[in-house]
Amino acid sequence: MDMSGAAFPDNVSRALADGKLQYAMTETGPRFIQKRAKAREALPEFDQLRDQARDIKDHVLANLDVYLERYEARVRASGGQVHWAETPDQARAAILGICRKVNAEMRELLKKACLRVAEVEIEDPRLVGVDPLGFDVRGRFDIVRLDADPEIADESDAYAALEDLAAGSETA
Repeated sequence: MDMSGAAFPDNVSRALADGKLQYAMTETGPRFIQKRAKAREALPEFDQLRDQARDIKDHVLANLDVYLERYEARVRASGGQVHWAETPDQARAAILGICRKVNAEMRELLKKACLRVAEVEIEDPRLVGVDPLGFDVRGRFDIVRLDADPEIADESDAYAALEDLAAGSETA
C-alpha cells in the first residue's frame, strides 16, 4: 500500500470497501473497551498507576538531556562510545562507517561469524546493517541476521560482538 499523501483517497476507498477490515474495526472497539473495563476492575489502583506512569514519562521527557548525558557517561566509563545523531542522515552515517570498516578490514571475521551462528557459509559476506540487537549480513541471495548478546551500544561493542560471534567457528 502506497502511504504517500497522494494515495490517501485511494487507500481510504480500498479500506472502506474491505469487508473483513470493516468487520474487524467494528468488533475490535467494543471488545477493547470491555476488556479494558474488566482489567480496571481487577486492579483497584489502576488510576493511580496510570497517573504515576504518566508523571514518570512526562518527567523523563522534560529531562531527557540529563538522562542521555548520564547514559553517555556510563557508556564512556565502561570504555564505549556514544554516537549522537540529530538527524536520520547522521545516524545512517554512523552505521555506514561501521559497515565500511567491517567490510574492508574484518571480512574473514564476518565470514566465520556467519558460519558459526547461522551455519551458512557465505563466500563474500557484506555487513549491510547493525543495530543494538545484532548484524545484518548480505550473502549472495539473502540477508542473514546475526543476533548480538549483550546488546551493541557503540562502535567498539559492534567489533567486540562480531569477534565473539566468530569465536569458535572452527569447531562449529
